[in-house]
Amino acid sequence: MKQHPHLTFLSDFGSRDHYVAAVKGVIYRICPRARITDITHETSPHNIVEAAFTLAQCYRYFPRGTVHLAVVDPEVGSNRNAILVKSSDYFFVGPDNGLLSLVCAREKVIEIFNIEEEDYFQKPVSPVFHGRDIFGPAAAHVANGIQIESLGSSTKEMRGLDFPGISKPEPDTLLAIVIHIDRFGNIITNVRCEDLVSEEHQRKPRFIQINEVSIKDHFQYYEEAVKGELFSLFGSAGYLEIATRQGSASELVGAHLGTQVTVYV
Repeated sequence: MKQHPHLTFLSDFGSRDHYVAAVKGVIYRICPRARITDITHETSPHNIVEAAFTLAQCYRYFPRGTVHLAVVDPEVGSNRNAILVKSSDYFFVGPDNGLLSLVCAREKVIEIFNIEEEDYFQKPVSPVFHGRDIFGPAAAHVANGIQIESLGSSTKEMRGLDFPGISKPEPDTLLAIVIHIDRFGNIITNVRCEDLVSEEHQRKPRFIQINEVSIKDHFQYYEEAVKGELFSLFGSAGYLEIATRQGSASELVGAHLGTQVTVYV
């Protein structure tokens, strides 16, 4: 019995419109045996950094050979390339706009192809819906086991991502930003666990400043905190988070994507 190929799908299409269903319909027509897991379609519109972060947190938990389809494509219709990346364990399909660069930094990339061969496209190709007409079909054909070389020309380069880094204006001060807010209102910053390692020991922040709010407590898990109290912890993705027990930290401090966070260590 043939196995059911695994695909994942991440986008900023949301759930109220037809876009996600249209892409899935095309995939199922090409690869009826596919099993599609929706990572999320609630990425902030056009936010490539947020999408890249989300994909990087979960792709490696899927079986080897999974085809990861990611479509956050503010440049749709322009001359940006559509690409397929083959790593040692996975395939990634999406626009060449930096979206796939975080996962590729963590994976052993074997080959990159520009998706060019129109025989594998959904016709007619809309200039504003490449998710349905180019990326979805390419992902489905890869899941069907085509020779990936047939999709287009090989390339050695792909665009990187201007992923925000932290700065250190003073030895004990980190300037960071908010890169994600989850559905619980937890504020995820771009400070990683390793950014707070000194002499091989993990340090915790002395306090954190965000929107003129000071946060002094740092815990290992949520239930250590008093309900309604703001605190920091290292989340499951390995980044420093600001949270409150059974509440929304982002609402309490008025945080948004890109809000500056100062960490004193």
